[in-house]
Amino acid sequence: MEEQHSHHSILKATGIFGFVQLLKMVVFAVSSKLVALFLGPIGMGLVALLQNVLQIILALTSFEFLKTATREIAIKKETTFATTVNLLFQLAIGIGVLGALVSVLFGLFFNKIIFTTSLPFSWYWLLILYFVFTSISNVYVAILQGVNQIKTLAIFNLAVSFFTALGSVPLYYFFRTEGVIWVVIYGALVQLVLAYLFTRNYTWQFNVLSLKELKIMASPLMQLGFFMSINLIFGQICFLLIKLFLTQTFHSTAIVGLYEVGNVILVNYLGLVFQAMSYDFYPKLATINDDNSAVKSLVNKQMEIALIVITPAVLFLYLTGPYVIELFYSHSFLPAFSILKFALLSVILKAITMPLGYIILAKGNKKQFFKQELLGDFLNVTLSILFYHYFGLEGLGMAYVLHYAIYALYVYFVVNKSYAFEFESALKKLIIVNVNLGMGAALALFFLPQYHYFVGVLVVFSVVYSYRALQQRVDLKKLFTK
Repeated sequence: MEEQHSHHSILKATGIFGFVQLLKMVVFAVSSKLVALFLGPIGMGLVALLQNVLQIILALTSFEFLKTATREIAIKKETTFATTVNLLFQLAIGIGVLGALVSVLFGLFFNKIIFTTSLPFSWYWLLILYFVFTSISNVYVAILQGVNQIKTLAIFNLAVSFFTALGSVPLYYFFRTEGVIWVVIYGALVQLVLAYLFTRNYTWQFNVLSLKELKIMASPLMQLGFFMSINLIFGQICFLLIKLFLTQTFHSTAIVGLYEVGNVILVNYLGLVFQAMSYDFYPKLATINDDNSAVKSLVNKQMEIALIVITPAVLFLYLTGPYVIELFYSHSFLPAFSILKFALLSVILKAITMPLGYIILAKGNKKQFFKQELLGDFLNVTLSILFYHYFGLEGLGMAYVLHYAIYALYVYFVVNKSYAFEFESALKKLIIVNVNLGMGAALALFFLPQYHYFVGVLVVFSVVYSYRALQQRVDLKKLFTK
């Protein structure tokens, strides 16, 4: 009964975010189609590079604030909630100001090494608003995640997506590439306003802490965040190196636009399970991090639900990927499907690796988390450049698969040795079946001229298999009736 309840809870969170993700996809489909038409591959490449710069600055200055703040609230929500939130807000202000300073001081440096055409330096001054808004809104979001307000968090994410798209489309229409900076600031402002509105019922008082108090209280949190932020910095630099390599190879940002479209499809369209992990699974894992048996049980169940839900979606995209790209973007973005031919398989592997990685994070093992993420970043940039050199766009997809496979083996070895974590027999069966389904679809695209029929059969089989597997774990009739 307890096991069924755990599966039910995980499926509920996944279902809520899945439904929200579906609605977000509708919003995104309309807005991205218009933006792609307004900007084209070159403009989309510029957006991708600017977003990469923002992520690097955030990595340098934020100390992975959202994740560490979420963990802190999840652990202390029953004891010192108000004190914790007060501390987090003061840290957020400092982090926002630090990000703003880095943006202004290093703007010329970013212009010189990243962009083929220099951005107006005034953009880096305007980004001050972005970093301050983002840092403060992260505290509000951490509150929702830490207290496990799944429905509220899901509605919040949908509202952010809707209102951001509502304002972004006219900005891109009237200003084209000049509107990129205004879209960035507008999106951060929307998130801040909505985050405040969705958390206004949580009470706390802002009491200014002395530097000594701030140092003592924030030290454990910032130490963990420091190691995580180093990983984030390496990760964003690696993505930037890949994009710069592609840009220099073609002397244009158009190829980066294709790479970005592939990433968006992998992250946004197939991201419902991974959103549920970060918003629901991770805070739960943090609260039980001292109990290895409970950790093992929860992680196994999360992987089961993730594989059951994600594999049919992956196979469906194998069948419909080109149509999805043309629908959401335009015909000029169709070459991006070459990346997805193998990259879609990596999403199934990610359903295994991501919960394993969260074990280390929930445990607060900062040194091990640093090592495993450093390995992942190294594999990402090395394999991507190497495989692209020999196999072109399809090689980027191959790199995704090999990256996640090696990473999964390494992290499993670590958590097995350190925390006695093991895959349960039911999960092992799911892994074997679903990975083979994904491999079958990927190989069909390369070796079968009429691959649609074969992949269509795999889609039907996957849906039936996933339904039966889900029914064994959750009383679906009771769930849907409720």
